[in-house]
Amino acid sequence: MLRKFISEAAASLLILLFTYAALSKLFAYGSFRSVLGTSPLIGVLAPWLAFLLPAAELLITMLLIVPSHRHRGFRAAMVLLGLFTVYLCGMVLFAPQLPCSCGGVLQQMSWKEHIAFNGFFLIVAFAGLRSVSPPKHDARVLLQ
Repeated sequence: MLRKFISEAAASLLILLFTYAALSKLFAYGSFRSVLGTSPLIGVLAPWLAFLLPAAELLITMLLIVPSHRHRGFRAAMVLLGLFTVYLCGMVLFAPQLPCSCGGVLQQMSWKEHIAFNGFFLIVAFAGLRSVSPPKHDARVLLQ
């Protein structure tokens, strides 16, 4: 019972986070792509990332919505949040100018607050991952 509650709560929080993040990027796509282009760490990848990040966030949302794919969704959420947190730490440590393409409430956060925010959601994703069973594989499929 507790595991199901944790799974549902974690999935719900992450669905809200990734849906909000993806839609805010898509609604301000030009601005988002432009700000990504000014990043000293990933600027050259801006044309690709501007498309791939919201797509990945929406894919993770879909995985989290479907209970049979939730395990994959939690793992994908942890990977994306982990990569973004490493990127943020790199920006704080090595970039003299810190471009920000966050929208809404997140735009008001400092970089350190944003790192803590991501850390919280990493913990949520980990708790969700621990609360669901990994997908079962049919041995007949693996042997073919």
